[in-house]
Amino acid sequence: MSSPQAAKAARPDNVQLVRTAAEITRHLAEPRPIIYWVDSFVSAAVGWVSFYLSATLRWPWAFLFFPLAVLGFYRATVFMHEIIHFSGSRMKPFGVGWNVFVGIPNLMPTFIYDIHIRHHAQSQYGTVDDAEYLPFGVMPPPHFILFPPMSMTIPLLAILRFLILAPVGWIFPAAGRWVQRRASALAMRPEFERKEPFKSSAWRVQEAAAFAWAAFIAGSVFVGWLPLRFVWLWIGVIAAGAILNSTRTVVSHRYRSGNQRMTFIEQLRDSVNHPNGFLPELWAPVGLRYHALHHLLPFLPYHSLPEAHRLLMEKLPGDSVYRETNSPSLPRTLGVLWASAKQTPTC
Repeated sequence: MSSPQAAKAARPDNVQLVRTAAEITRHLAEPRPIIYWVDSFVSAAVGWVSFYLSATLRWPWAFLFFPLAVLGFYRATVFMHEIIHFSGSRMKPFGVGWNVFVGIPNLMPTFIYDIHIRHHAQSQYGTVDDAEYLPFGVMPPPHFILFPPMSMTIPLLAILRFLILAPVGWIFPAAGRWVQRRASALAMRPEFERKEPFKSSAWRVQEAAAFAWAAFIAGSVFVGWLPLRFVWLWIGVIAAGAILNSTRTVVSHRYRSGNQRMTFIEQLRDSVNHPNGFLPELWAPVGLRYHALHHLLPFLPYHSLPEAHRLLMEKLPGDSVYRETNSPSLPRTLGVLWASAKQTPTC
């Protein structure tokens, strides 16, 4: 992609851009825990209440509350991304609370997403070591078109992971090592494998809690305490949210890496903001609509990104690379990705 000489020549611009952007937004860098608590748990409450009403009411009300359940759970779940980035002492209580009320009940504890930090490492972004990157921009279009529908299997895989594979791994050490390597990460790449052990034992607590919850639900259905339709509805809600998130993922980058290392400026150009209108806040919530800005300044909390984007657009030079990252809409981004992918030979 880039020669060592080109990367070296671009480095001063990288540093200057980051320094300037950081200086402009320095006053926005402190996460405010109260915003995280209120936003995430209101979203979770909307999800759980809408889920219950969708499961218990008759048509058409059941149908009307389903999308509210999807959007509520989806927004609440996306806070996992913030937890991974902001794990300091002030935010640890929020991470624990989120796992209790959102992550564990939806079989998505935070330990399965700790690999996200790799996605921000300049040495790994866009390479085979980046679990959150597939070169859709240099692959035939069917690859990125089929990616969102395939994600509907996520709730079934989550049930398999925590209800079946977790206890098997506890009983058989070899199986447990395989589960840790191959079934303990939210990864786009099917071949992704963890090469390092977990940094703390917190994942064991989260895994055990997720198993206990899944076993409790399964037992409740078995003895007749919980109607099976609640489980099927939960699968449908989580699957719909997964499709929404996968669509958001597809338009978060231009995916032109080709599994090769990129310079910081190339990484920024490869990332996309969707700053216009209200709809992106539904399909790319909790700051993910400003994905290029997040890659430029990953230390900014989500609630600061709209103001940070406004300031950068106002104060950065007119020829700044950052301005190239903005897309007017999701369809426009998909069109650019389609045009790029269509140039790829099919054989």
